[in-house]
Amino acid sequence: LEDGFTLSFDLRLRREAHNYGYIMRMAIAEKNKLDLIASSSPENRHFFLVTSGEEQLTMPQSGRSSEEGWKQVTISYTKDERIIHLKIGEFEQSIKVTDTFSFKGKSKIFFGANQHPLVATTDVAPMTLRNIRLTTHNKSYHWKLYKHGLKEVFDENHHLSAKVMYPLWLIDEQAKWKQVSTIKIPQRHFWAFNESQSELYIAGPEHIYLYNLKQNILTDTITPLS
Repeated sequence: LEDGFTLSFDLRLRREAHNYGYIMRMAIAEKNKLDLIASSSPENRHFFLVTSGEEQLTMPQSGRSSEEGWKQVTISYTKDERIIHLKIGEFEQSIKVTDTFSFKGKSKIFFGANQHPLVATTDVAPMTLRNIRLTTHNKSYHWKLYKHGLKEVFDENHHLSAKVMYPLWLIDEQAKWKQVSTIKIPQRHFWAFNESQSELYIAGPEHIYLYNLKQNILTDTITPLS
């Protein structure tokens, strides 16, 4: 990656009890590091770009920008100007790296937990990934992350293998039927489905229930007054 590169991927962060951790770690020539870290609170979310332990960029997001949903993340490096550029959604920042930091030598890129001696971590942000793209001065790679083997995925352009450890594939979750809930209703009800919102409506003489299939939550929307 010494001559410059662009690394991009689609990222969706979840809000869980543990909302701090690494998104990506890069080990460069067994001595330099480039890390992207996320930290979330109930109101805000911050991203940090760190080179070899020294924080370079902080990108705060609040309000609508911090809501859950897919965002494209792009990290690029320009050799001649020695600039690292970070873009998350519509937000962009750049930093000129010092002469002591270099991408010279072989690089290894990790998403999530890893056991590499230089960048080993189990502290991972709660995230979902897709469409990892890497472009160098002479090649372009694209790992869509939906067609996969047991412990590897292949890029669409050169069939280059990427190793995967302990994955949870969302596409596999959609490939098999599974019971998500049991609902007991005393009277006869009518059912309707809202495809755009993935919501199920259950209407009866005394109640109207709303079941959210994305969140597996049942709510009593209307109860007549006595």
